[in-house]
Amino acid sequence: MRSKVPRIYLLVFSLTFSMVIFHYVTLVSAKPNLPVRNIDTGFDYTTIQEAIDASETLDGHTIFVRNGRYYERVVLRKDLSLIGEDKNTTIIDANGNGPVIRIENISYSRVSGFTIRNSGRWYSHLTFPESTGIYVVNSRGVVLDRNIVKTTEYGIYFANSSNSVVYNNMLTANDDYDIYLHQSNSITVCGNSILDSLGRSGILVKSSVHNIIDRNTISLGFGNAITLEDSYENIVESNWLSDKSWDGIDLYKSCNNIIVGNTIENNWRGIILHDARDNKIYHNSLIDNKDTTGIMRQIVIYGSNNTNIWDDSLGKGSYWSDYGGQDLDNDGIGDVPYVIDQENQDNYPLMNPSIIPPKKMQSLYYELLSSYDYLQTNYNNLRLEQEHIINELNTIRCLMYILMTTTIIFAVTTVYLIARKPKVKPEVKTN
Repeated sequence: MRSKVPRIYLLVFSLTFSMVIFHYVTLVSAKPNLPVRNIDTGFDYTTIQEAIDASETLDGHTIFVRNGRYYERVVLRKDLSLIGEDKNTTIIDANGNGPVIRIENISYSRVSGFTIRNSGRWYSHLTFPESTGIYVVNSRGVVLDRNIVKTTEYGIYFANSSNSVVYNNMLTANDDYDIYLHQSNSITVCGNSILDSLGRSGILVKSSVHNIIDRNTISLGFGNAITLEDSYENIVESNWLSDKSWDGIDLYKSCNNIIVGNTIENNWRGIILHDARDNKIYHNSLIDNKDTTGIMRQIVIYGSNNTNIWDDSLGKGSYWSDYGGQDLDNDGIGDVPYVIDQENQDNYPLMNPSIIPPKKMQSLYYELLSSYDYLQTNYNNLRLEQEHIINELNTIRCLMYILMTTTIIFAVTTVYLIARKPKVKPEVKTN
């Protein structure tokens, strides 16, 4: 009997230890191979919408989406960041069935690093907003950056929103408006490329105030590059608008805007003023904007009350490639005004384009982008390092559980053995 007890003890100890080790290995190694991860919780999901809707996903969390094609319509009603692994290969495709991404009633959101394509279209009898790539409504603090938006009707559409940024996106092959701001304020549209779209305008600002349209490159072949309609106190600055758009900048019933430092080149018409007054228009370069008959159309004016300001009050206006005056005193300013019509003339026409050369602009752009990528990479590395540390801590915790469990088993078994030790009967002395 005494020889069996140690054997039972060793058997119980071995089985318990094996179960703990098995549980530990399962816990550490069984990580789901799913494509969407909540960085903050560490949970993985099959679809982007599943990750957003999960009860564990809270405001302020970041959803990381690995490379792949996601045939879904994303609705975002939480203050989250959606980050794609690579904008060229992380694709959200609505398959022609509605808006690709809908953001509504939020105070902060970021969408970065995706190809966003194939919204509903007018020829599929789907009406707005079913035909948008990214639809933002009743929101503020939205950041849309480093995305490709293509084959939609409306690329990016803001409605009743404010204090947001649209930065460094590529928009191409869209059917109507690439970027549309409607009744939206304090939105910065900066550093985007809009190419080869087929719609009415690259950027439309309608019934909106205090927006900044800055350093965008727009080359459509169709439609207007930038349109302001019933909009006030916006800034359109340092944009490159070229290569046969209908109009470079169209101001329709829009007043008190600043149009400065833009290069408007080789379009059918340069700037259109339609009942637009009190706008400040200077430091622009209007170069060879001609209609299909070859007639120069640098400025075209419709309606009445189109009086605007054509210099910076410091003696500098804009450059006009068809200016015929001279600069006898070599101060870089033409000696006679550039006459637009009876109400408008540039009294200080520049003799040379006031533009940033394309190579320098490209260099500055990539320098800024490189700095941004560096910060983003460091941020991602820190998150991964944090995740690694958490995994190491979990490993240590599991090892401590094993040690505690084995110690308890050993102590209990020892007590059991001592308790079961047979008592020695005292010997009875016989006389």
